[in-house]
Amino acid sequence: MVQSIVEQIKTEKSHYVITTTKKSKKKPVKSRLQGVAELNEMLESNDLRKKTIAAKKIAKTYSQNQELLETVNEQLLKEYQKKTRDKYYAEAMAWFCNVLGASRNKKYISTLEKVAKEAPNRKLKKYAIKNLRRLRRLK
Repeated sequence: MVQSIVEQIKTEKSHYVITTTKKSKKKPVKSRLQGVAELNEMLESNDLRKKTIAAKKIAKTYSQNQELLETVNEQLLKEYQKKTRDKYYAEAMAWFCNVLGASRNKKYISTLEKVAKEAPNRKLKKYAIKNLRRLRRLK
């Protein structure tokens, strides 16, 4: 039965118009400035999970944005000496180190050196040292 319908459609092509439309899967693109402002807000919030999310996004997408890099640098210097057992604290600060390492900007070497020497958290020290080496390898 299906074959007979297909044959009928083939012979009567003029009666059928086939149109296909594809649904766009693209999400609306936020302006870069709006994204930067939103990330800055997240970095300066008291929620460590938001700081971590923002740092990951900056490391992957905005690693050359000086405004965001300065905010990350300030936040890291302000908070790296806290003594806490909060796992989100160590993760957020480690991602801040990753952001500075991904920047490929040698001006952040001093910050990473300070964190590597003085941070009370082992994980934070580890990531500070890793990203310090990353920046020192640059020519």
